[in-house]
Amino acid sequence: HDQADNILVAFSADICRVCRSEGTPEKPLYHPCVCTGSIKFIHQECLVQWLKHSRKEYCELCKHRFAFTPSNSSWCRYVIYFF
Repeated sequence: HDQADNILVAFSADICRVCRSEGTPEKPLYHPCVCTGSIKFIHQECLVQWLKHSRKEYCELCKHRFAFTPSNSSWCRYVIYFF
């Protein structure tokens, strides 16, 4: 029974849809759009990189538009508001 529970936990862990890694306290996962399921979550850094590469301001899957504001943070150019 314990082994089955461990398998369930392994498959139910939330992961980033870009890098496929789990969230951590230093790099939490966000859900910035209305996508659900295995594509719901993303790290902020992964999203910023994807947006720079794609040159889009919305999710290509659900078409939700992201809102940005400049940030003084050295590790990230934008703070992303998640609605």
